[in-house]
Amino acid sequence: MPTAKKRSNYRPPGRPQSEDIGTDDPERGAVVPITDQQRHAARDSLNRALTSGSARYVAGAEALDRLGELMAERERLERETRFMVDQARRCRVTWSEIGEALGVSQQAASKRFGSGAA
Repeated sequence: MPTAKKRSNYRPPGRPQSEDIGTDDPERGAVVPITDQQRHAARDSLNRALTSGSARYVAGAEALDRLGELMAERERLERETRFMVDQARRCRVTWSEIGEALGVSQQAASKRFGSGAA
């Protein structure tokens, strides 16, 4: 015949066991009633934590989506810039003029968009 397990009364310091909450079993510990004010404060605290966490998650997801959009836009602008530089060079515009339009030196423009550039 199986023997019944004896329940331990050990509780780590400062950490009530979950079964101790809301019980009126004297073996498990006394139930300490809380006031309505304490109940409302606990509920409000939980709601703030949940709201701020979910708002942070939504804002984070939106930021990641926007970053993806910005990277796509950056790639599109890079292709368009390369195309316009090629057009300018076909029209015999100098690297100095192209660099000035881009806000960089002649050498930087030539290095970035010249025939040896990727």
